[in-house]
Amino acid sequence: MWAAARNCLPLSLPTMSMRQLLVALVLGTAVPLLALALVMFQQLIAHERQAVRDGLMSNARSLGALVDKEIDTHMAVAATLATSLALESGDLGTFRTQAERALTVVPRAWCSLIDPGGHVVMTTLPGVNLPTQPPGKTRLDAMAKAFATGKPQVSDIEMGWLSKRLTAVIEFPVFKAGVPQYSVVVGLDPDLFHRLIRDKFGEKTVVAIIDRQRRFIARVPGQEASLGAMASPGWQAALDRTPEGVAEYPTIEGTPSLQGYVTTREGWAVGIAYPTELLEAPVRRILWSMGMLGLTLTLISLACAFGLGRRLSGVMSRLVTAAQGVGRGDIVASEAFPINEATDISEALHQASEQLSRREMATARLAAIVTSSTDAIVSKSLDGTITSWNSAAEHIFGYTASEMTGQSIRRLIPPERQHEEDVILARLRAGENIQTFDTIRLHKDHRPIDVSVTTSPIRDSSGNIVGASKIVRDITERKQAQDHLRFLLHEVAHRSKNQLAVVQSMVRQTVRSAKSLAEFQQSFGERIQGLAVSINMLVAENWTGAALGKLVRQQLEAFEVGDARLECEGPGVTVSADAAQAIGLALHELATNSVKHGAWSAPAGVVTVSWLLERNESETPRLRLRWQERGGPASTPPTRKGFGHMVIDTMIAQKLDAVVDMAFEPQGLCWTVTIPSNHFAYDSSGGRRVGQIRHMAR
Repeated sequence: MWAAARNCLPLSLPTMSMRQLLVALVLGTAVPLLALALVMFQQLIAHERQAVRDGLMSNARSLGALVDKEIDTHMAVAATLATSLALESGDLGTFRTQAERALTVVPRAWCSLIDPGGHVVMTTLPGVNLPTQPPGKTRLDAMAKAFATGKPQVSDIEMGWLSKRLTAVIEFPVFKAGVPQYSVVVGLDPDLFHRLIRDKFGEKTVVAIIDRQRRFIARVPGQEASLGAMASPGWQAALDRTPEGVAEYPTIEGTPSLQGYVTTREGWAVGIAYPTELLEAPVRRILWSMGMLGLTLTLISLACAFGLGRRLSGVMSRLVTAAQGVGRGDIVASEAFPINEATDISEALHQASEQLSRREMATARLAAIVTSSTDAIVSKSLDGTITSWNSAAEHIFGYTASEMTGQSIRRLIPPERQHEEDVILARLRAGENIQTFDTIRLHKDHRPIDVSVTTSPIRDSSGNIVGASKIVRDITERKQAQDHLRFLLHEVAHRSKNQLAVVQSMVRQTVRSAKSLAEFQQSFGERIQGLAVSINMLVAENWTGAALGKLVRQQLEAFEVGDARLECEGPGVTVSADAAQAIGLALHELATNSVKHGAWSAPAGVVTVSWLLERNESETPRLRLRWQERGGPASTPPTRKGFGHMVIDTMIAQKLDAVVDMAFEPQGLCWTVTIPSNHFAYDSSGGRRVGQIRHMAR
């Protein structure tokens, strides 16, 4: 046979010892594997480098979005001031007060008012005397561009004409009857952008923001030294090629780095750089370790090949001795050898004397599986008579083995499903395979059970089908889970329709009351946010209700009214899902009205939100929620009733069957709603106080 095999080979192999063959096998296997490992490692390195590049770009885009957000915030302040009625009427004193108040939302910012001739007529910069001379040509050109385009302009960083420090500004043009009247200038302090990038990345990472002239606005590290300095030539060249990307070039300190950069909407650029040495160091360590590991494994494999070659001769000798023993009729014990084929040969010699023992062990293992299984395992003849019944079947169906052995399997099948057994028996006799199927069977107490049935044929030694084995699994919990899932999907659809109806009503009412698209967008967005607060609380509580104190706190904390200007007090009460939405919308509208016209529009204005439980003559508890304003302007009935009035009066009354009372008192609005008991639950101890909620602006 060996001669025939050698004749089939295209090239004759040289005669080699077993040891030489093993060494050749080790080398022939190890070298390709090492080459494959090297290729895969190179791909891994490329993948990791790409992951780093993607991470740098992601971080750079996120930081660019933050820069745009800060500029947008300053732009919004400038836009607000540009539409001031005091500015339109020429009341610069009032305008200065409004400017100082508006600038509280943008720390370290300042505002100046410049006429078309370049003369400063007002500034919020402390300790600065108004100059008599106009600013330089750069600032005048920027102001002229703003007047010419009618759009606000964001400058690059430059030495401030009034502040006498490096800064950038927003020029917002103001027109009166189509004629330029003023330019509202809002300062963009570099320290603000420095705080955006400080402590957000590792100490080895360089993060920077530059203007359109490629000068640093903020940089970590070295903010003070780099402020106003030019960016590295590499970054400038990269920005000239493409507005965003990843490139390798030295930082201004000369450190080779991989940098991801993006350009903001205003033409500024944001970059995040990481030293390439730190990126490549782990790769070099892993490559060195992999090389040493590969070399070590190859040497170990060669040593093992030499050792195995010495042992092979002993293995062959022992196999020959065992074969001779089989020839004499002895019982040969199985031996384990380092080579699988040698072990297989030894096992083959041993099988004759151990055949009966293996069969008995296999039978015992099968019996243990049947006994310990959590599924019912039942065997039956071809006429449906049960021949075996395990303990799991007793647990699932309630019958003992003695009660069911010898009985028909049809005893477990409901009358309307008897045809299933007819089909199963017919297919078994025909030798067909039966797929697992779900059905219903009967418990001993006649209750139906959802089960999954798997049927397999039982064959005799000649291969003839003599019966069937059934594995029956109780799937009641699975069916219940499916029913519950369908219920949840129906509930989600129902609640979604309700919320869409509320949003649709908000859209219609807001459109009716809005005077412009901008006003509609702001009012509708704020109302949607108020509704979202209530929905988020309900989702967190599985839509079972919401704690009233927490609902009040979360609805009003977004208004940031300042220290000690909101007082809340009441017992522990949980309101229903419908009540939470209605009360949340009402509180949002009341707070919005207070900020615009009520107590919170005045510096000393205070709002008190309180609730208590009261009982009527039938001793049915009712929840009384009150909104009381004081310290603000005197309240007067509205001349026009819009969506807000509908929410706090009509909608909450209709939705909760509640009683609403509004009193326009000299000290401020007093709004009270009395809610019936079917919309809330309360502490059974009788009105435990939840404590005052103060200083909510923090």
